[in-house]
Amino acid sequence: MTETTGPPLHTVVHPAALPAPGTGAPGDGRVRVTVHGPAACHTLRLHLTPPAAEAGGGTPAPRVLTPGWHTTAPHPGEPVLEVRRDPGGAPPEPADGSGAYRTEIVLTDVHSGTPGPLRMSVTAETGPAHALGIHTSHHTVQQLPDGVIRLSDFKATPVNPKKNETVTLTWTGPQTKAGYSLMRSDGGASIAIEPVLKGNGKCEYTPTKTVTMAVTAFALTYGDDRALTWATTQLGDIDAGSLSVKGTVRLLHAPVVLLDRASGTQAIAKTTPTDGFVVASLNTKDSTVNATVRAGDLVRALRCTKAGAPAHVQLPAPAGARLEYTTDDSAAYSSLAWFPLGSGKLGPAGQDQP
Repeated sequence: MTETTGPPLHTVVHPAALPAPGTGAPGDGRVRVTVHGPAACHTLRLHLTPPAAEAGGGTPAPRVLTPGWHTTAPHPGEPVLEVRRDPGGAPPEPADGSGAYRTEIVLTDVHSGTPGPLRMSVTAETGPAHALGIHTSHHTVQQLPDGVIRLSDFKATPVNPKKNETVTLTWTGPQTKAGYSLMRSDGGASIAIEPVLKGNGKCEYTPTKTVTMAVTAFALTYGDDRALTWATTQLGDIDAGSLSVKGTVRLLHAPVVLLDRASGTQAIAKTTPTDGFVVASLNTKDSTVNATVRAGDLVRALRCTKAGAPAHVQLPAPAGARLEYTTDDSAAYSSLAWFPLGSGKLGPAGQDQP
């Protein structure tokens, strides 16, 4: 639940889970609070339930790590932690040309001292003289015992890269080069990776492949543990040159149904003439069936194990992408449709369309 007064603001707390203090798992109760909005944030108030650990109680009290900010220590038993921008500190520059501000504050030793949920109400104040905006959001951070969590604080930098830019992935986890694997949403199977070990649980890895999609998700795996993050590309996917419109433009056209039947081997191979989406569905008569869907560099496997519980997938496909669907299960019922965001007809695979 989020309560907002004043102009729209958005607050994110990351990560959603932390190792409890004294468990031996990597991490130090470090929490990153990011405030997005039309003005710079100057004050944060965190109401913690149960209260954060107190100085002298066996674990350190919460403190801020971000330069230019300071904390006001709560009174004994007081659950409110206040974080303020230092007097005279310059506000951050707008994150982009639209004037949107992104204020990021890193806190450490944010925990109650015992495993279990730590509920946080975060109130952000923005603008001059406390006049512009106040935003309160509610979050829960799970403090997990030893052995439950090994991956945390997984993020991509920059989080808003330009098209064809490389991002760097960082996280907290086991200090070993073996055992990690990475999958990304813009295509390809999961691959084994060897991170750069920074010490104190910190790991870093820079993929060689750049980002081009509007949103690229990254899934990190170590054993049974998995972490997910993403990067949102600035001006991704669509490159517009000199564009003028007179009259009415229809962007989303009627879908083209490519498959809608039950039979033996089913295969489709086309080339997309424009940007769009492909939607596939797989059902079965009485046994487990499998299919593969490809849209350019994106490949997804579909698996349906019983009738009445179909598997679905929706993939973006840019202009000129190879579109494929295959299944060789005689019990399969396949449905495949193409939703174009422009004009032109699907062509044979491998042939570019005007």
